[in-house]
Amino acid sequence: MGDCKSIQRHLDQGLDPNGRQARDALEHAIRAGRDDALAILLSAGLDPDLRLAYDNTLLLHAALYGRRACVRRLLDAGADPRATNEMGETADLLAEDNEPDVADAIKQMLGQARDRQTG
Repeated sequence: MGDCKSIQRHLDQGLDPNGRQARDALEHAIRAGRDDALAILLSAGLDPDLRLAYDNTLLLHAALYGRRACVRRLLDAGADPRATNEMGETADLLAEDNEPDVADAIKQMLGQARDRQTG
């Protein structure tokens, strides 16, 4: 279940976008930077704050892999920019594992999302 047509076919056949099979596909899609696949699952009811391994949210996972488009898509869908994982790590901290320009771009998006929440 990797390409968008395949994902849509699985959804049409009853795939739960928040279920275990979808979680495996989500981890792969985010690592691969497939924000188009993420968009399909979000439109099908995917919880933007769904938790993956180590209690990472999708947003934390996207920040860790430096997937700016996925970070943007998740924030636009309402993902919590203040979420932490089981170790207390934030998306800002996980973004630091990337090139400085990628980390800075992600941290800027996260800061803007936090500002919108408090604004």
